[in-house]
Amino acid sequence: MKSSSGTKYKVPQPKNLFFEDISDKLPLQARHQENTFIDFKREPLLHQKYSEEGPATAVGDVNGDGLDDLFLGGAAGFSGKLLLQKRGGGFAIAPSAPFDKDSMYEDVAALFRC
Repeated sequence: MKSSSGTKYKVPQPKNLFFEDISDKLPLQARHQENTFIDFKREPLLHQKYSEEGPATAVGDVNGDGLDDLFLGGAAGFSGKLLLQKRGGGFAIAPSAPFDKDSMYEDVAALFRC
């Protein structure tokens, strides 16, 4: 497409000013696993599946090192994971004993109070 002055117009590319995809920096064990629950078998008049709205997430400095840490909630039957950000980049999975005890429940919301 050419403008009225004869120069070729370039469509500006959007810039991600607020968000960054960090999927490749997460450990493979941190991947969310969804259970195979079909809402419509239990409640046939639902408008949509409400069991696949997760995972619940929360971001905050949990260990006080000045870096944002990440909580990823688990589906029913899977425990949530706390990911501690490392100084050089990437994340390490924190011990999850408290989350393992709660794994039979679906994590539908998460919040860090700082």
